Amino acid sequence: MRRSILFYLFTMIQALTAQEMALHRYNELSEELLLLAIEGKETQMIREKLAIVHPDSLKEYLDTDSKRIAFWVNLYNAYVQYLLRDDPALFDRKGKFFNKKRIPIAGRMLSLDQIEHGIIRKSQWKFGLGRIGKLIPSSFEKKLRVRKRDARIHFVLNCGARSCPPVRILSPEKLEHYMEQATREYLEKSTVYDESRNVVYVTSLFYWFRGDFGNRSGFHKMLTEHGIIPRGERPNFKKQSYDWTLDLENIILQ
Repeated sequence: MRRSILFYLFTMIQALTAQEMALHRYNELSEELLLLAIEGKETQMIREKLAIVHPDSLKEYLDTDSKRIAFWVNLYNAYVQYLLRDDPALFDRKGKFFNKKRIPIAGRMLSLDQIEHGIIRKSQWKFGLGRIGKLIPSSFEKKLRVRKRDARIHFVLNCGARSCPPVRILSPEKLEHYMEQATREYLEKSTVYDESRNVVYVTSLFYWFRGDFGNRSGFHKMLTEHGIIPRGERPNFKKQSYDWTLDLENIILQ
């Protein structure tokens, strides 16, 4: 009898939450959460709302990759800000910081890695260089992940390190503009082209996620399209070191 009552109450809470969420769109909630986290303000109310929403409701609303990318990137960046502003020492053990499940969302507890590699990168193995997908993704992951990988997400995800791209608040309506702008600005800032030696020094992100970018031919295409290297040139690529110094003030509010 007690179990039946608890199940009934839980069902009612989910129903009420679904009605409430119809009034508060998920993308807008993720934008508000990120802004509050950046400003160091209270985020508990929004975090609790997102924790108990039904995954089917979330899937129904996030019905395009633009909505999904904007929502999940905002959520990822918000929790990096929230967790590290609250306890910067978490960044001392980076493997644990990214692997530990501490993000409650849609009835699950997720890690930053699960959001990045499982949902935003469409079920890629973290150490697979963008070439090896997960063998058995969870049903939750398959339900909410993007439909198509977009390498430009690496220029809007911020893990808290100084070499990361800046935090931006993403909306699905302006996502394409923000992704292109973020890509261009990050490549211009992080790339050094030595014309005399025909060498281009590029971000480590290209190498860690080379399959996402289409390997070296993809590097070349992206750098050429954004005017970083002249068309027709075929320079050698060199990886630059990544600065893992904690930096939570790398933010662009538009």
